[in-house]
Amino acid sequence: MTIDHTAPHWLVTVTGADKPGIIAAIATVLAENEVDVEDVSMTRLSGNFAMILLARGGNEAALRRHLIATAGQLEMKIHLESASSDVSSAEPNAFISAAGPNRVGIVAGISRALADHDVNIIEMSTRLLERTRVPVYLVQIECRLEGEWSQVADALASVAEKLGIDLRFEPMQSSDL
Repeated sequence: MTIDHTAPHWLVTVTGADKPGIIAAIATVLAENEVDVEDVSMTRLSGNFAMILLARGGNEAALRRHLIATAGQLEMKIHLESASSDVSSAEPNAFISAAGPNRVGIVAGISRALADHDVNIIEMSTRLLERTRVPVYLVQIECRLEGEWSQVADALASVAEKLGIDLRFEPMQSSDL
């Protein structure tokens, strides 16, 4: 099957209790409905499954019907919505890593400082390490900065000091992909 680049784009989100076969079931429904999977992000959050994928093609009514049936079989929540057809992607040019004692407000503080300087977060992951003497919260962010690096660095340093976390902010090299 050739890919129709004018076909509609879909965002499909899947959440629920983790179990084997979720991705296979969703991917099978998409393939059977002639939907091409373009991008997938999946994670397991303390026994919970969360996936979002970008796909292209298929008939919305049929796809929705099949996904609802699959959601019932898997005891999952599945949501289908139209996605932007703008496939341009901003390449990250900065990396932030932070670590420190777990406390409320770490993600809020860092993301607010970035938003205040029009920095676009491209990828973000966090992790709580609870089996350490003091629970440690880790943050990794890839972002796109168009503005003044020194102002963003100062804002992040202020957040780090206020929250008592170690934070690094550094440029990334362009990929050759």
